[in-house]
Amino acid sequence: MVITRPEKNLFVSDAGFSVEVLGRTGMLYREGERVMKVGSEAGPPGMGMSIWATTIKAWRPPFDTEPISAEKREEIIRNIGEAIAFTQQPFTVMR
Repeated sequence: MVITRPEKNLFVSDAGFSVEVLGRTGMLYREGERVMKVGSEAGPPGMGMSIWATTIKAWRPPFDTEPISAEKREEIIRNIGEAIAFTQQPFTVMR
């Protein structure tokens, strides 16, 4: 998997997903046309990023009727972790 950072807060993977950090709280996770907002919090420089796994529950319309299985949630968490690892910062999942 190759991840690039075309913009300061945007991480794009050749595996078909991207992660856009929206500031100190929140991020957008994308897979093709599917988008979801994931609750997150950026710590001070060097302290990394935390995400809340419970916020990974639905795509935005028109894909909002597609269920997010436990397996898909874990895949999304892994993908976000790969993107954050690109920054060499710590990554924490709050469950």
